[in-house]
Amino acid sequence: MIAKQEAKIKLLEAGALIKKALHRRGFKKGIPGLVLLTDITYLPYGYSQMAYLSTILDASTGELLAHNLSTTLHLPLATDTIELLIRQRRLKLHPDAFLHSDQGSHLLE
Repeated sequence: MIAKQEAKIKLLEAGALIKKALHRRGFKKGIPGLVLLTDITYLPYGYSQMAYLSTILDASTGELLAHNLSTTLHLPLATDTIELLIRQRRLKLHPDAFLHSDQGSHLLE
């Protein structure tokens, strides 16, 4: 139970950091669904354990569109997050939507 609480706190902290980074980089363009941002956040917990949070945010609204949590840092973490995004019925993306990653190394594995 403590590990879940620690992970939830880390998730909230990661979300706040991501919003600050978006603002500094000037990605807020005012067109919802056009620019999507993806990143992987490392979440240490317990004594020496690590969880990985893959997120996709709308750069315009700051809305979290999809997320995926894993204890392994492998390609399915990123691709499963994209699949979760695609499967959403409520989501309306711009016809020219694109996904941006600052590093992207996990997407190239």
